[in-house]
Amino acid sequence: MCNIPASESFSWLPDAIFLRVARAKPRLLETHACAQVQKCRQLRRRSAPLFLGVDVGTGSARAALFTEEGARLTIARRNIEKWSNPEFPGGSWDQSTEDMCAAVQEVCGGGYGRRVAGVGFTATCSLVAVDPQGLPVTVSPTRDPQRNVVLWQDHRAATETEEINSLHHHPVLRCVGGALSPEMQPPKLLWLKRHSP
Repeated sequence: MCNIPASESFSWLPDAIFLRVARAKPRLLETHACAQVQKCRQLRRRSAPLFLGVDVGTGSARAALFTEEGARLTIARRNIEKWSNPEFPGGSWDQSTEDMCAAVQEVCGGGYGRRVAGVGFTATCSLVAVDPQGLPVTVSPTRDPQRNVVLWQDHRAATETEEINSLHHHPVLRCVGGALSPEMQPPKLLWLKRHSP
């Protein structure tokens, strides 16, 4: 049984809502409060390593910090803006790594980033362009420096895809089922080489 008053872990909750829940479900509130306080205590252990999980999807990025025991300490989700390039047939979209990084920055704030001992990362097959210093490089026909991601579903490199796929017996093609899709990295890279300064 936890001896911590529920009010200690619910300081963010408006008083009227807190009191209504406390009257209706006091046991539920107490149980949740104990879990929240224990989570805060885990966060305060300065030397314990943390593990960062990141999932970047088409419309949002999610990041979470976990303890060695697998308890989730914090989570953040950020929408990813998607810009359309209507001048390309088949559909073309750019995004920004700023949106993607915002979720990671949120969960790693407060000094917790220094405690990250490992990272698990999943993402779509989007292409991120950065310079040797890790700064964004535009991939957009508008030259907007913020737009440094070619979205996975972008088909601007249809011509480059056909050109690569014409090399029927190339060993790389055998590794991908015999043909590339415009959504894969090599056609996008070839397009950028030809069309970006």
